[in-house]
Amino acid sequence: MSQRTVFLLVILFWCWGTISENEAQAVEPTAGMWTAGAGVGILGATPDGTVFALNLNAERFFNSSLSLGPLVQIADFTQIAVSAQFKYWLDVRLPNPDAKMNFQAGGGFIHAEDDSSYVVPLGIGVDLPLNRTVALTMTLLLNFTGLDAGLGSGVHLMPGITVGVRF
Repeated sequence: MSQRTVFLLVILFWCWGTISENEAQAVEPTAGMWTAGAGVGILGATPDGTVFALNLNAERFFNSSLSLGPLVQIADFTQIAVSAQFKYWLDVRLPNPDAKMNFQAGGGFIHAEDDSSYVVPLGIGVDLPLNRTVALTMTLLLNFTGLDAGLGSGVHLMPGITVGVRF
């Protein structure tokens, strides 16, 4: 087993342990409530090509449909992006009456190898509650950045998709 695989498994087991101990309601957010989540997937068009991605996020709800919080994106354990994300939450009710969709936008910074730049992540996500404290998530993010990925200068797009949990 590679070091990256072991690191990923440790993070996933830590997240699972945290989820099982958490008393927060993942299904019906209310003003002042905090939630957190983690997801794994892929991120494309990075300086290293398409790579493994790990996203960690938290959000504080202002009301049941608006939240703000940090997003940390780790790609191939060599690239890291940190941003503040606003999310607008909607009830979608399909296939579960408690299912939610969110639209998100934010801004922050990204560092990969010897290059640092801004990052503007825009995305859409879906939350499907598994029980009263855990929701399965899927997020599609489009990261706009000035990072040099070997594709020339200017604005660069790095699309990513992750599947994870929110608690």
